[in-house]
Amino acid sequence: MENEITAAFDKSDDITFRDFLTVIFIGSIGAAAGNSKALNNLLDQVHEDASLRNPKTLLGKLLHHNGDIIDAVSRGGKIFAPYLHRLYGGHDILSFLHGDNPFVLLCGQYGIPKGIIQAVRHLTADTFSKNGAVLPGSSFLDRKKEDGTIVNLLDEWAREMCRGKNFNVQVVYQQLFSIRMQDIGATFVSDMLLKIYEKSVAVSGKRHFSDTAKSQLRIIMFFAEAVMTAGLGAIISGGIPKVNIPAVSALIFETGHLFYLNHADVKAAKKRGDELEARLNKLE
Repeated sequence: MENEITAAFDKSDDITFRDFLTVIFIGSIGAAAGNSKALNNLLDQVHEDASLRNPKTLLGKLLHHNGDIIDAVSRGGKIFAPYLHRLYGGHDILSFLHGDNPFVLLCGQYGIPKGIIQAVRHLTADTFSKNGAVLPGSSFLDRKKEDGTIVNLLDEWAREMCRGKNFNVQVVYQQLFSIRMQDIGATFVSDMLLKIYEKSVAVSGKRHFSDTAKSQLRIIMFFAEAVMTAGLGAIISGGIPKVNIPAVSALIFETGHLFYLNHADVKAAKKRGDELEARLNKLE
């Protein structure tokens, strides 16, 4: 009975100092990849090729989007810089109020299901570009000025950060408000490296990480990657931190997952404890 009571409440999820250093190191690899200029330029070439009338590479052909109507859409007749054309129309998958949802527009251009496939191709290709894809829901940050023109708060915030500083507004927007394949890939690689580490520890026979311990390791890694990406980005760009949106999103999700796991553990332990107490009362 004593052993069963101990087993019900004793759940070892200890993370060693070696585990901590390992996941920090893995996070630093993701941060380095997310800030690599060479990788940024290489991925941008994929988007440039996919934007041509006749792409030259296989990936360019798979993501071909030359002539898509969403690249000619804007809201409120605003004249904007080319790097902002996605923010001001046709690229927000959650835009249902402005009549410029990319799936709706491309289905109107190509029909169903080709329009849906083309929307996925186009939006994926945009993540390869230096400016990246827009944040879902960004269209809800539109506001109308006194002269009737439409401005977006992300654009306004980027310009506000440049006021009085020697910052390039396009770089600010890229660093803070865009979703890029470079960040998606860096976060994916970090997660894969962590899984390899967990497997190697298990194969060595030393110990097996519980689901709770794995979640804790991911939180540490994603947090480290997000912080180091921001810091390294600020050093490279001269003061503008880089936000790895996929890593931050993964961190938020994993924090919620850990909360769920902890709640489930407490609930299971309480249930087991009640069962043992009932058995003990019956024995008495």
